[in-house]
Amino acid sequence: MANTGVETLISTEDCSVRPTQETQIWSDALLAADVFALALQHKNTFGSVGIRIKTQAGPVRDAWFAALQFKLPKRKYLRLPVGVGDEQLIGGLDLNATLLAGSTVVRRGILAEADSEILVVPMADAMDTNIAAQIAMVMDDRKIKLERDGLSSEIPTRFGLVVFDESEAEEAGIAECLNDRLMLHIDLSHVSIRAVEDTQTRNLITQSETPVLGELTAKQYEDICQMALAFGLSSIRPASQLAIVAKCLAGLRSSRAVEQSDVVNGVRLSLLGRATTMPEIPDQQQHEMEQTDEDHTDQEEPQSSDQEMGAQEQSDGRTDAETPPDDVLLDALAANLPSGLLEQLRATAKLTTQRNAKGAKGRSGSLKKAVTRGRRLSSRRGELRRGNRLDLIATLRAAVPWQKARRKEIKFQNGGPDRVQIRPSDFYIKRYKQKSGSTCLFVVDASGSTALNRLGETKGAVELLLGESYARRDHVGLVSFRGRSADVLLPPTRSLVRAKRALAALPGGGGTPLASGLYSAFELATEERRQGRTATIVVLTDGSANVDMAGAGGRPKALQDALQVATCIRSEGFDVMLIDVGRQPSGRAADLAQAMDATYVPMPFASSTSLSNAVRQQAG
Repeated sequence: MANTGVETLISTEDCSVRPTQETQIWSDALLAADVFALALQHKNTFGSVGIRIKTQAGPVRDAWFAALQFKLPKRKYLRLPVGVGDEQLIGGLDLNATLLAGSTVVRRGILAEADSEILVVPMADAMDTNIAAQIAMVMDDRKIKLERDGLSSEIPTRFGLVVFDESEAEEAGIAECLNDRLMLHIDLSHVSIRAVEDTQTRNLITQSETPVLGELTAKQYEDICQMALAFGLSSIRPASQLAIVAKCLAGLRSSRAVEQSDVVNGVRLSLLGRATTMPEIPDQQQHEMEQTDEDHTDQEEPQSSDQEMGAQEQSDGRTDAETPPDDVLLDALAANLPSGLLEQLRATAKLTTQRNAKGAKGRSGSLKKAVTRGRRLSSRRGELRRGNRLDLIATLRAAVPWQKARRKEIKFQNGGPDRVQIRPSDFYIKRYKQKSGSTCLFVVDASGSTALNRLGETKGAVELLLGESYARRDHVGLVSFRGRSADVLLPPTRSLVRAKRALAALPGGGGTPLASGLYSAFELATEERRQGRTATIVVLTDGSANVDMAGAGGRPKALQDALQVATCIRSEGFDVMLIDVGRQPSGRAADLAQAMDATYVPMPFASSTSLSNAVRQQAG
């Protein structure tokens, strides 16, 4: 076979034992760098090529980036500044040059300068969604469509994109619109520097020659689409990207035919790092046991004749060709995954699903528009009123395209001086986004039904959370209900001393005016929302109401009043959590949680630590 100038860039010491989890991940990271480098040489076919490396800044990330630079020494690496704006990213009007020259001067943006080069994005998880969408659109169109400041032009650009995701496991990560466009996904969060030092690398890419990529059969295309769906990736992009990765892996072997191993390795490089669901992949021990059983069966049973084999296939109702292709590939994938890595991937996929579900629910008031402070947003046209601040640069940029016509108009009317003419229609107003403060309102059942057994654990849980809330500078409020009414023991405050004093003085015993307690929390949460803070209501009760809103006894009326207040809380969309602190899970508490659209957590044998963990997960 003709030499294409491309060989595998990863070389590991030959050993009889299976590679460790860290070594496997690091080897995949180097293989992903090979695929990234190879795909860039086919930019006319693939356009922009992206890779996501999930890890914090450190020696492991530096080692991987150094390996990439070693593989692509002739490329220029451009770093995308943190907090980059639209104009700096895609270009626009060069205001200074335009004012000096008296004619329109266009300035090229970072994406235009990155054409045929590599764009590096640190802290991509903190990138503004609008910026991520701009990059994604340019990757799709392979050109920059500049329509702003009186300009209209298209600038072709194709680049390699290296995205460093520094988010923690419980955080959202990079914007989904950009994540979907990245072909390779590698998680180096659990790789130590020792695994890096134990793996040797060498660069064997010949830049002067264009390698020949592998070719996929129709059956392999079908398998690839089924694999993408099996990992919860319903978009067409992951399947297309996996096909490209498999072709590149075949090209690294100097082969024109894509083999099953190329598809399996492509799944590890392209799909596993962003899977939202995990198919039933057998672990290593199970796979080896099944393989041993099959070998043992083959040795004991005599080979059947062709007629017997055909009859067996006919009785089964399907042939080998009709076997689901994803099962075959999943078995091959299991044989190439360390068991520890498989469990980690399952946990990550589960966490991603939970995080997406929580993000879909949302929180009212978690972000608010501010006038004079906070994180800068893009400016918008507006009027100078209500304390708005003028964005002078954006205003001048909007006025420049009209200067020629306005100067003619001024000279025609009164022969005025030749100055920059600015009108109210040119005004651009600065905008900011502030993350609102958080308030955690604890509604504690101190009645006789819970005080004897659960009030101690409840106090312990609240006290643990008070320290965490103080460290985050959150507000904390405390409502207690017992006897015939509810008491606001602590209005929302940041004072840790006041909160602990109110908690220590919390008495117990008497009736259960559950409706009064919920209504007091409802009023406090409403007021907190008016103040621009996000309120989370945490109700700790067993749900056994026996005192109504008027302070009169009677379980039916008390329960009815509680459900009515719960409906009001639900209609306002507050984030609510109900912890059932009874000795056994109560149907009354579960019904109350459903009426409030609250997260129901039955904890009949919970400790203060487990209660605080549950609340932290809800409010965090």
